[in-house]
Amino acid sequence: MLLVHTDQGRALIERLAVADPSFDTLFFANRALLGATIDPYFDQTSFEYRGSSYFAQIRYGYDAGQSKMFDTVEIFTQGFEKIASLSYINVPVAAGSLLYLDDKLYLTGADDNVYDGGGTDLVDLSDGDDIYHYLSGSDQVSGGNGRDVVNMTVPHGDVLVAKLGTAHTLTIANDAVVTLSGVERVAFSDGAALAFDIGAWSNAGAAYRLYQAAFDRVPEQAGLGFWIRALDEGRGDLAWVATNFIASAEFQQTYGTPPSVSDAAFVDLLYQNVLDRPAEGAGAEYWQAELAGGANRALVLLSFSESTENQAKVAAAIADGIWF
Repeated sequence: MLLVHTDQGRALIERLAVADPSFDTLFFANRALLGATIDPYFDQTSFEYRGSSYFAQIRYGYDAGQSKMFDTVEIFTQGFEKIASLSYINVPVAAGSLLYLDDKLYLTGADDNVYDGGGTDLVDLSDGDDIYHYLSGSDQVSGGNGRDVVNMTVPHGDVLVAKLGTAHTLTIANDAVVTLSGVERVAFSDGAALAFDIGAWSNAGAAYRLYQAAFDRVPEQAGLGFWIRALDEGRGDLAWVATNFIASAEFQQTYGTPPSVSDAAFVDLLYQNVLDRPAEGAGAEYWQAELAGGANRALVLLSFSESTENQAKVAAAIADGIWF
């Protein structure tokens, strides 16, 4: 986020997380002091960074009571494409102090790496695979398309997680409340992680359902975490996970070894172990025909796992997120 140093009314921009992940978080650190005490101020400066040209527009001024300062910082490419914007910063002025602000930050669709400077912040990560490093304060963080991760500075035991409509709240032991919307992952300082992407074909939700479908039991956190991380890192897709599950000793203890189990028996076992009910005639005939036509058993397992019926069956267990 943005840190402002006030020294006799002048501001030094010290840190800004921008949409382009190639930026340093301290690229404004050596910027000259930006102006006088109470007059509204505007500055535009060009700079080179890692072979590319950019320019920044910086505006600030005090309110009528000269107790608060309102800033806007915008970063543009030389082609006038805005790549980051931070607006309406409410800063109590205390000469000579280093202030952690209440900021509003709106990012673009790049893969962003954002560092919280403290304060009560509103952060819109927009699209992209973004990482937000939380420090302190009752922040509101919203994500867009992509996989967004919030890194917490506290262990998971110090946080109470609750669902608030389509969002989730993290109430920390110091009474700060972080509100997350559209964020897929929360990582805690003790290594624990929480996933909120529980919908159809999402990495965490689908991995949980597939684990339970393959082994007819609730997943253990360590094993589930391994496969969620493998999916997040792009080591394979859900079909790859299903193939690995079918090849495992535990799966074969539940379903039998592939050569010894007929297609009809395999379908019956899927109905019993995944959906907890007997196969109905039309459904069983359909899946037997698919297998006879060359369908891969791993893909059939995955189809059962991600079926609407199984999603509804598992929904309550993962409604508040998946720990791993």
